[in-house]
Amino acid sequence: MRVEGWPRLADGQQLGEVTGVAVDSHNHVFVFHRANRDWSGDMSQHGIQQSTILMIDGDTGDILAEWGRGKFVIPHGISIDKHDNVWVTDVGTHQVHKFTNDGEHLLTFGETGIAGNSPSLFAGPTDVAFLSDGSVIVSDGYDNTRLVKYRPDGTFLTEWGEPGKSSGQFNLPHGLAVNADDQIFVIDRGNARVKIFDKDGAFIDQWKGRQLGRPYGIDVAANGDVFVVEAGWQDRSVVIKLNSEGSLISRFTTAIRGDRALMGHDIAVGDDGAIYVADVFAKRVQKFVKRTDDNHAGDYHPHTSKMADGDGIQ
Repeated sequence: MRVEGWPRLADGQQLGEVTGVAVDSHNHVFVFHRANRDWSGDMSQHGIQQSTILMIDGDTGDILAEWGRGKFVIPHGISIDKHDNVWVTDVGTHQVHKFTNDGEHLLTFGETGIAGNSPSLFAGPTDVAFLSDGSVIVSDGYDNTRLVKYRPDGTFLTEWGEPGKSSGQFNLPHGLAVNADDQIFVIDRGNARVKIFDKDGAFIDQWKGRQLGRPYGIDVAANGDVFVVEAGWQDRSVVIKLNSEGSLISRFTTAIRGDRALMGHDIAVGDDGAIYVADVFAKRVQKFVKRTDDNHAGDYHPHTSKMADGDGIQ
């Protein structure tokens, strides 16, 4: 069910287009948003002068910190590594940045405002994920349709992917997650599928089906369950829960009565099982927890439904 009144924003405080959400080991929820800037084809703008990253107490919804003023042009993805460092992608500057948990800058991949297709240049990077050895995976999605793997210090290791629909190809790799077995889950947004690779980039499997819709964001829970937020052709913000084999467990809409526009863009699962959904068009982040009454035990929302026969993820 939705946790009402979460987060607890200050009077008059509003979020911009919310594009990223992630949870650290202290149950702090990090939200990446565009403040007063909307997506634009003009990527030559200056950094957003309002704070673009919020650190929120996962339990209470209180805002614990805000930072990021002047640092980002078009915020996109946000991820937390095992040391609780915060990684973000900026599609406006074509860069990936690493910060400490409280916003101290540590590392940058890419050159400011320079788009390219090389080990040191990106063109619209979308997300970041991490392997157990600390290796960094970047989805360089909007123009280059590839994944790039680095050592933690930014040393290039390998890359894979090209435009297309085959097993090793993408049409806008958009969201990333890694499970306990170092399998890399990729939202291949333009092809409406989830693709899975091993730690070296070898193709393992793909999931695609009517009930998966048009996926945008992905996360993997500690027990191996996979959560996808889908911004497709109907509700435009639906959370889909799959088991580790890709079979549907449940799904629910994040819509609220009165919503005019929705686009679920990113999703994160806390260690306590809470689900956080970032919505670009609704300009919000929501928290969902499991229902505890007998009729909905294990469900996150009363509108959960299971996949019908014949609608399996492939």
